[in-house]
Amino acid sequence: LAVGTTGPFEAQVLSASVDTEGIAAIAYTVTNEGDSDGVADCRVTRDGVPRPDDLAFRTVALAGGETVTLQRELAPPPSDSVAYDTESLTVVCT
Repeated sequence: LAVGTTGPFEAQVLSASVDTEGIAAIAYTVTNEGDSDGVADCRVTRDGVPRPDDLAFRTVALAGGETVTLQRELAPPPSDSVAYDTESLTVVCT
């Protein structure tokens, strides 16, 4: 059997802001740096440190070499958790 691979995927946060209620709005890009079509599994870290309760999502299918720009609103984290830090918030995709 032949097994194909996709990716790697590169993600970059373009902008991030947090309103007074703790809702974060982010704009980011995801690039499929591979040659084959693929879907990236991504995670948003609130302050650059991965945690089990980070928001995780999948992108649409990306052609090899394709970059998409996406926007997303993120619900406020639980009150006993780390708040969004717009200076170190990250999107990591695999």
